Parts: sequence; C-alpha cells; structure tokens
Amino acid sequence: MLPDGFLNINKPEGPSSHDIVRLLKRLLEIDKSQKLGHTGTLDPSARGVLVICLGRANRLAEYVLRHSKEYKGVIRLGSLTDTLDSKGKITESKPVPEFGQHELDSLAENFIGKIMQIPPAISALKIQGERYYIKARRDEPFEPPPRQTMVYNLELKKCDHQTIELYVKCASGFYVRSLARDVALALDTVGHLDQLVRTSVGPFKLDDSITCEQIETNALDIVVENIKPLDFPMGILHKISIPCDYARRFLLGQIIKLDSDENSLGDDLSVYHETVFLGVAVIEKCENEYYLQPKKVIARIDELE
Repeated sequence: MLPDGFLNINKPEGPSSHDIVRLLKRLLEIDKSQKLGHTGTLDPSARGVLVICLGRANRLAEYVLRHSKEYKGVIRLGSLTDTLDSKGKITESKPVPEFGQHELDSLAENFIGKIMQIPPAISALKIQGERYYIKARRDEPFEPPPRQTMVYNLELKKCDHQTIELYVKCASGFYVRSLARDVALALDTVGHLDQLVRTSVGPFKLDDSITCEQIETNALDIVVENIKPLDFPMGILHKISIPCDYARRFLLGQIIKLDSDENSLGDDLSVYHETVFLGVAVIEKCENEYYLQPKKVIARIDELE
C-alpha cells in the first residue's frame, strides 16, 4: 500500500480529472483498501496541476480547495463557443475592434477583487439538483445565476489582433472560461478560451509536478518519491502544538481543556505534537473556559511513538 499523502500530477490536455484518477488506480494497482481522489476539477481541454489525494489525504481535500490557484491561458477573440473554450461549437462571430495594451491594463483592473461571475452553462455546477451540462445536453434553455468569486491578480497581454495572453490568480470556484468571455465582451466583441494551464494550487506548483508518462515508466518509485506529506497544504491554517498526553486524548477524539486563552476562537486549526501532524480542531469557549474540539483526527496512535 502507498503512503497516505498528496500527489502533484501534471494533467495533459484531453483526459478529464476522473480519467486521471482511473489511470492512476490502474498504474499503481490501488484497490478499495486505499481511497484515491482529486481536489478541484481541471477541464479536459486544460492541462497543469491536478492534486491527487491518497488515503487519509482525502479527508483534507477541503483545505486544498481553500488555497488560491494560478493559471496561464490564451483568449481568442472574434468567436464565441457553447463551451466557452476551443472544444465547443461556434455560436457567434463578431469583428474585433482595435485595442492596445493600455486598454488591456485598465480592463484587467476591473476584474481584480471580489466580483460577480456568470459560470459557463456547460459545467459541473448544479441548478435544482441537476448538473448544468446535463441541462445543456438536452438543449434546455437556462441562465446560470451569477456567483461571487475572488481574483487576486490579473494580467492581460496583447499578442496580436485576435489573441490575448492571460495570467490570473484566483480563488476556488473561479472560471477562466467565463473570464475569457467577459474580457471579450468588455472589448466589444466575443471570444473564448483557446488554451489553459493551471500553474499552481497553493503550495502545489507545476514545476514540481510529475506526468502520467513518468508514472507509466517507473510507477511505484517515482510516486513514493513525490508524495507530499499530509500536512503539506495545511499552512493555510493557524497552528497549535499540544503535549503528548493531550495528543493521545486528541487521537481518541476527546475534547481537551486548554491552559490558556487562544486567539483563534472558532477557526479551524492544524494540531501538532512536536513534528507530528495530528489533525484539525476548533477552539470553543464554555463558561470562560477554552476547549480544543477535534474536528478531523488524521494521525494514528502509533505515529506518536
């Protein structure tokens, strides 16, 4: 059985995220005794960082999703597709007016911060309990409601009259395909996302990823060498360290009375004993006393020894 942890895969263009999970299960001969999943779908037409969870790492997937993501891509102006990317059918064409780099710089500023974004009609989001793409397959007309999302940084660079390179750092739930559509609209034309590479998900960087081809060539060795520890993405949380007797009680799921006040009341915390990552907890207050309430017990008792 493989060690529990995270694997940073460089997904190629073509297969879906689920296809990669199925491929890894086959290549690594993973059976039902060890769960393998992914965090954050990457469109089939995109490539780049896909974070894979092995074993207990699946219970920490939500914390990977809290990290920002970074993408590089290319917007093609003049044609709109039903999927908002290059794999879809062209639904509208429109001339591209003249524009310069100065206009793109000003335009990028309008997309930075908290924004409302209309997601693609062909996506895995749900409306009334049904996936958007299922409704789209039936040609059922519907308007995806706008959702609030966050953009930390956006850079747009003119390549030629019909193509724009983009770099975006954003929160989970942001659709770069929608960004391509909206940038084109702001330039008084239409457009779609022509290329997309996810270059990072928090601490998981494209430069540190491994390919499926590398795994096919040297499966077990290269995977074991590249598995990231269970606490690798947990730097997003504040950290608390507890002594050994408290750690044993924590691993039994017991509430622990703390000796002093803590500032992170109600927030998720990464819990450690020395260098051993124990899991996630919250601090709760009751009658002026502070308690550590286990939320996710990750470590095993034998890992304390």
